[in-house]
Amino acid sequence: MQVIHTPQAAQIVPNDWLLKKNCSLSPYQLLAIFGSLALVSLAVAGYWAYRGAWVVVPFAVVECLALGVAFLVYARHANDFERVSLATDEVLVEQTHGPKRLRTALPRHRVRAELEDDRGLVLLRAGSQQLVVGRFVDHDARQRFLKEFKGALALAPLA
Repeated sequence: MQVIHTPQAAQIVPNDWLLKKNCSLSPYQLLAIFGSLALVSLAVAGYWAYRGAWVVVPFAVVECLALGVAFLVYARHANDFERVSLATDEVLVEQTHGPKRLRTALPRHRVRAELEDDRGLVLLRAGSQQLVVGRFVDHDARQRFLKEFKGALALAPLA
C-alpha cells in the first residue's frame, strides 16, 4: 500500500468512527441468492408448463418480479453509513443514504456533541450548524460513540 502525504492528510488525527448497518449479506451475495431463487422458480414453472399447466408461468414471473423489487430495495440501502472523522481543526462528517452522499466539515473548536431527546440520536452542533448522526446503529452503539467522540474531542490538540 502506498501512502501519500499531503498537508490535509497530515492534519488527520487517528480518530475515525464508522456508523453503519449490520448487514450480513453484501448486495452481490444477495443477488446470487435471489438469482438462484428466481432460477428455481422459473425451472419449476417451466416443468409445469411442459406438462401442460401454463397457468403457473405468470405466477412464477410475478414472483421473480417481486424478488427483483425486494433486491433493489435492500441493495439501495445496504451500504448506508455515517463516518465521523476528527481532524486537528475540523470534524468531518460523511453521510451516505442510498445514492445520496453528503460531506460536511464543522469547526472542531466549536463542535458540541449531545444526545437528541426525542429519537436518541447524536446531535453535533457548531454554532448554527447541526448534524444528526447514529441513524444506522442501536442506542448502545450511539452511547459508546458519544462517549468516545467527546473524549477524543477533548484530547484533540488545538491548531
